[in-house]
Amino acid sequence: MVHIEEYVHRFSPSARFIHPHRFEAVKFPLFYRSLFWYEPYAFHVNIKSAHRMLLRHFWEDWMELKDYAAYPTLERYAETRIREEFATSDWEEAEDRCITRTVQDYIPYDQQRFGPYPGTAATIPA
Repeated sequence: MVHIEEYVHRFSPSARFIHPHRFEAVKFPLFYRSLFWYEPYAFHVNIKSAHRMLLRHFWEDWMELKDYAAYPTLERYAETRIREEFATSDWEEAEDRCITRTVQDYIPYDQQRFGPYPGTAATIPA
């Protein structure tokens, strides 16, 4: 999916990641100004291991729940939720089902729309 998510910021010891509610955010000093651009200048492939993607699937719910007595770790929370959501207690099976569900929303890379496929750092001339 195509959306604005790329940010470039200067370092400031006052900038902090915070978790005010369900999502994490970056809190910047008042003197920071956001600049937005709408042309695609970055290409971010969000592919991680199946285990990490499964944990990420449940992470926001766990963060919002804040029940660390019942679920002291994300893994403990995910262990409970995979039974409910993926009808299995097997982690590998849940990982496969999570990946299948996640990638069904992905769109194929369209060179006509997005231009040439970006190279890796090793193939980009200096």
